Amino acid sequence: SFPEYPYKQREWLFGFKVDTLDSLYLPRSGLLIDFNHAASVDAWGSDDDYKQVNLDLIYAGALGKHSGFGGLRWHETYEGTAGFQNWYSLGGVTRFAAYQAEQLHSENYALAYLGYTYELGKVLGRSAVLGGTVEYGKLWSEALGFNISNYQTHGSVYFGFDSWLGTLMVGYGRSTEGDSNLF
Repeated sequence: SFPEYPYKQREWLFGFKVDTLDSLYLPRSGLLIDFNHAASVDAWGSDDDYKQVNLDLIYAGALGKHSGFGGLRWHETYEGTAGFQNWYSLGGVTRFAAYQAEQLHSENYALAYLGYTYELGKVLGRSAVLGGTVEYGKLWSEALGFNISNYQTHGSVYFGFDSWLGTLMVGYGRSTEGDSNLF
């Protein structure tokens, strides 16, 4: 059993989003620009006093049954100390694929990735694809004093189906450090 960790969060948020992607997890066409800036203010009653900047850029394009996509993710707590509840959950495809979803939490991370999919066919108008990614990024935390000085390289191969009920992905992720994830 985990101990209780009560906290109060009071923050202001400014952001904008442009989203023309056909699918967030299995994109074949479109663009995503997602930016926000958050500031938690202890004077408003928040337990933490920090500022974070978050940016996700994704572009995807298709040529027949082939498609490629690329993205950049930059998420940083650049002032103050964010409590654990405000750290970023990582793991899974396009978020360090060799780790399981939510296996890692970090105060800061930066990641660039490229991906490819081949459309096997459509089921009820939705794409079934074979695909893969190559991901290159870094995690760091000023609060805990850890800085993974070496960038990490991850890769994945998967079968994906973007159903009306949600995305189904079955695949394998591996890093150059030897971590692996069957998902």
